[in-house]
Amino acid sequence: MIMSGMRNIDARNIGLRNIVVADTRICSIDGERGELIYRGYDILDLVTHSTFEETSYLLLFGDLPTKEDLADFALITNSNLANRSTGKSRGFAPLRIR
Repeated sequence: MIMSGMRNIDARNIGLRNIVVADTRICSIDGERGELIYRGYDILDLVTHSTFEETSYLLLFGDLPTKEDLADFALITNSNLANRSTGKSRGFAPLRIR
């Protein structure tokens, strides 16, 4: 229970219904129509027709990558992953796995 002024509110039933928390150009949701749109692309189209790397690039940079963009992006991400696995990350503490 949350005290709000002089009344108790059951927080489990509030959620974020009808509350706008931020404006964004990355994602839009239409719950009534069952649509989830990322950067102008329906999530079902992204799942069906693009790779994880292509979708990651889209979310980060705003457009789907060209072949050259994707190759450069793969070099960057693969290099960062390799550095993480060998402990050579630049300024980032390694994640602890328990």
